Amino acid sequence: IASTFSEVDYNDISYFYFSGHGIRVNNTAYLCPAEASYYAPMTNYISVDELENALSAIPGTKVVFLDTCHSGGFIGKGKGEITISQEELESFNDEIINVFSQAQSKGLLTTNQYKVLTACHYYQESGGIYPAVPGDFEPYGVFTIALCEGCGYYGSYPADINLDTGVSLQEAYLYVKLYVQDLINTYP
Repeated sequence: IASTFSEVDYNDISYFYFSGHGIRVNNTAYLCPAEASYYAPMTNYISVDELENALSAIPGTKVVFLDTCHSGGFIGKGKGEITISQEELESFNDEIINVFSQAQSKGLLTTNQYKVLTACHYYQESGGIYPAVPGDFEPYGVFTIALCEGCGYYGSYPADINLDTGVSLQEAYLYVKLYVQDLINTYP
């Protein structure tokens, strides 16, 4: 992360995107990069604190996309929850699309220098599907497929709700949300 963003200044907007496995251990969410080993638990896993420390060293605004199981733990959403009401889901969704104006707790990606979209709550697993791309046989996260489609992967920009030829983070969020809801309604 440090070398990738080494030439960034305070006027820049940096994007960090992680799509892969995520786990939760002892009330902490972790990213599991490709070099993480099932046979050596916790080796190379990246915790909320570690990711925040790495990203906080980068000046400017950071836009973070996390397409993993339990990714909501990186913004402190849903910890300890077992069931959730429709109102709580709507509140969660509304909070994600806002610029986080105050730090809610140390180590979470919730300060005003971050804009974060996650695939699911802390206690949820995210899903993957096979894309309709000829020759591509690897599954992708539903979140990733919806985000790419909404932001113009196939040429048009279906997430551009206000037709200003750009896709805002809020528009991307709303598109992903509807995409996932439609998928769940189609394939319950």
